[in-house]
Amino acid sequence: MPVIQHVHKTECPRYDHKDWVCHVAPDVLWFSVQDVGSYQGSVYGFGLYKGKLLIYEDSYGSCSGCGAWGEGGEPETQEDLLKNSKEFDSLEDALAYLAKMDRYERPDMAEATEALKEASQFGKAKPKKSRSK
Repeated sequence: MPVIQHVHKTECPRYDHKDWVCHVAPDVLWFSVQDVGSYQGSVYGFGLYKGKLLIYEDSYGSCSGCGAWGEGGEPETQEDLLKNSKEFDSLEDALAYLAKMDRYERPDMAEATEALKEASQFGKAKPKKSRSK
């Protein structure tokens, strides 16, 4: 799975969740961004940030005034996006977190797993140290 390439437009469309996530967090090396749902749903991103594996989780709605994307419900800055993200030092820890996700709308687990594995192969995520005696 290749790294997501995104041309940052002057006005990146906020309603296009995949493009918007890449646009608002250009320092993250994204390997997968998933939009799960239709009128309402979840957005997940899997990438690498400052040498750590990153899993981004957010949701969106379509009703007026309910914090829908395009009405101020989306992240405005990279810092906003990072607040809704978990960082992991090892692939094992990221995959363990992914396996425990218990939400109504889950990401495509095979794609998410592959994205995390690809990100870890960039040599930035440290392998988990074994505690052998």
